[in-house]
Amino acid sequence: VERPLDFSSFPTVLLASLMLRLSLNISSTKLIIGEGHTGTAAAGEVIQGFASFIMTTFVLITLPLYALIGTILFWALLPFLMITVGAIYFAIRKNFRDRSIIERLTLDAEQFHLLRQEASGEQKDWECNAYWARVHMHETGGPVPNYVTLSGNGREVEIGAFLSEDERVELFSELQVRFNDYRNRLT
Repeated sequence: VERPLDFSSFPTVLLASLMLRLSLNISSTKLIIGEGHTGTAAAGEVIQGFASFIMTTFVLITLPLYALIGTILFWALLPFLMITVGAIYFAIRKNFRDRSIIERLTLDAEQFHLLRQEASGEQKDWECNAYWARVHMHETGGPVPNYVTLSGNGREVEIGAFLSEDERVELFSELQVRFNDYRNRLT
């Protein structure tokens, strides 16, 4: 190294690669947890898709900066680059948080109880006498295909709207079997 400025780009490259790897590790782990149940190849597809998106974004953002490495202009543009990469990272995290909906259906001796926690943290409750509860599937006309609802106690509530179309069909079948088994035990 003849001049100190020739070596000054190394910490920047090291920092950028560290941030990229850290964001890939954290986000891919969350995506695997969130999407890994959709099949055996889903986790690999999630990582491959996310890695290619981040790498493409990183290269496209930094491509004009490669000629400037080691100059004062590079150090002036670096904060904007980091803000852009950080904004993309936080947008992906927000998207993940917005998809975190929890539904818990409890079937006990006399009551069916559905507790739904929205992504915002708001909780909604539905209770019904177990004998009068019914499950319905609206193949068309709902906000999503194969829209599953529970009715009883004068209300009709959605369940599983965040699931895939095939998962909603499976949920409907399983709920019908459980509800019918419960009614058969009562008679």
